[in-house]
Amino acid sequence: MPDDKTNLVFRAMFLLEDFRELLRETAPNHVFTGDVKIRAERILADLEKIIGELKRLI
Repeated sequence: MPDDKTNLVFRAMFLLEDFRELLRETAPNHVFTGDVKIRAERILADLEKIIGELKRLI
């Protein structure tokens, strides 16, 4: 059974995939405005939380 650290790493990887999708949507210039900017900020905030949780677990 996976532990908390493993679950957090997979959550972070899925969030990075979501961010990568935003890059695809905004190619070739990758300018984030409106809804895309809000989504990007939300993804990055969630990643920051996960990284904080991982740091507490090690």
